[in-house]
Amino acid sequence: MKLFKILSEKRYLAIAVAATFVMLLIFPTFQSLGNLDVWFGFISPLNFVLYLIFSVLFGITISTQYYSFRQKVQACELKSAGSQAGSLLGIFAFQCPACIPILAQALGFNTVIFLSIYRTPLILLGILLMLISMYLLGAFKPK
Repeated sequence: MKLFKILSEKRYLAIAVAATFVMLLIFPTFQSLGNLDVWFGFISPLNFVLYLIFSVLFGITISTQYYSFRQKVQACELKSAGSQAGSLLGIFAFQCPACIPILAQALGFNTVIFLSIYRTPLILLGILLMLISMYLLGAFKPK
């Protein structure tokens, strides 16, 4: 697969690891204002596993996009939009109870209620959109 070729290069592997690190550690720290015990205390086991999958796919997607950009692979708006939509859905779907007042002001309380109720399906949709983005970028094609 082309994905293995991309990740075999140190530069793209480093980008994937760095982006995964940002999602795994820096995002919860930022979102919980430094109270990681609170953030990890409120996330369900299923959502935690989905969070791990999302974080790894986020790193791989960013690396694949960078590879495509550097190789000047022609990408239509659909390819970029799919990945960005997947990333945004995944990020906002992981909101925690400590973030509700901030999100309610920024997005409106109805949006926060929607995100709270449909958190797991939104995470799954974000993961699916990132897989589609990687497919459209050619990551699953043979070398």
